[in-house]
Amino acid sequence: MDSLDQIFDPAGYRARHAVAAPRPVQPPPPPRPQEAPVRAMEPLPDAAPAAPVPARPAPPETREQRLHRLVRQHRWLTRFWTELTPGQQRRVAQRLGKADPAAGWDVMGLSDRTVLIFGPGVPAPVRERPAAP
Repeated sequence: MDSLDQIFDPAGYRARHAVAAPRPVQPPPPPRPQEAPVRAMEPLPDAAPAAPVPARPAPPETREQRLHRLVRQHRWLTRFWTELTPGQQRRVAQRLGKADPAAGWDVMGLSDRTVLIFGPGVPAPVRERPAAP
């Protein structure tokens, strides 16, 4: 339609296709005044060292924390009897002392296995009995 508008509506065509006047070029900003040179200073003295904070002893490890730590360190505790190495099987068999250690090992839970291999470790929590009425 542009070609027909050029013939039948030349004023409208020129208005739509007018070339905008170029913007005037702005001059660059004036140069900033030169800053004074930096002078060396004496080094600042070190701050007084803070008093050392005394280390607090870690809270005792609970049974559950001990179980998690031992299972992470000894992944073989999670394996079935047939997946254990011969050395691990001997170790378990010595502790179990049964005729069939494979059957005993496979039915044990992780907490039972850690107690069998590493001992009880953390004493069981003492439960208080409710006072008799």
